[in-house]
Amino acid sequence: MTLFDKPCLITAVDLEFNSATRLLDSPEIDTINGYRICRGRFGGRSIAIFQSGMGAVGFPDFLARRLTTESFSSIIVTGLAGALSLSLKRSSAIVYDQCFNAGDDFLIETSNKSSPGCDEKASIPCDHSLSQSLYESLLMNGISCKRGSGLTVNRIVTSAVEKLEMGERFNARAVDMETYDILRVAKSHNLPAAAVRIISDEADQNLPDFNRAVDARGRLSPGSLFREMISSPISSSRFLIGIRSVSHSMQKTIAAILKVSIG
Repeated sequence: MTLFDKPCLITAVDLEFNSATRLLDSPEIDTINGYRICRGRFGGRSIAIFQSGMGAVGFPDFLARRLTTESFSSIIVTGLAGALSLSLKRSSAIVYDQCFNAGDDFLIETSNKSSPGCDEKASIPCDHSLSQSLYESLLMNGISCKRGSGLTVNRIVTSAVEKLEMGERFNARAVDMETYDILRVAKSHNLPAAAVRIISDEADQNLPDFNRAVDARGRLSPGSLFREMISSPISSSRFLIGIRSVSHSMQKTIAAILKVSIG
């Protein structure tokens, strides 16, 4: 089985999952233990798309169980991420070389010279061949894309100051809430894995506190989300202005990922 014979894509939120599933032929969606799974075909090959929820709460254990009964050629984590580097612009993509785990204790208010950085924190490398194939496909399909390290945290990073601090301390270019734990499961099953992220917010961009709108299963509450955006009109406006471009770029990026599977 080659890397792209039967890939499994893993997304987090509805926007990501729906962007991926609408690209498949004859998609069939099931919900198992609270997690949505879509199976379909693209270019004549079987594709599976899982939805982990924001932060992948409980998802690593669920994925580990699925991998004991179901075979995939590779795992590709995809979806949105925040930029930690000023060189990454909104709607562009990044293919991770590796992903660091920030742990539960990284707060800018307590950061100092003794705070954990990339040398002290765990990291997992992405599969080189898989990542390179994805990177080349994105470039061939006209997508602005860079390579670099990612960082997984347990909350949405809303402060521009904190994003820049994290990027410098971990030498990472983008931040998300799921990749590290999914790569860890893939590694434990000797399964090649990679991560392709689309930048939703730039490193110098403040966000509303979206954390207050996320429930225990990693789902956004529309009512809470609306209240948070109303309470932060300036940052909300900047975020909303470019969201259509981000969504379009994500659809195009996921299509480029799937095109690798048909050579």
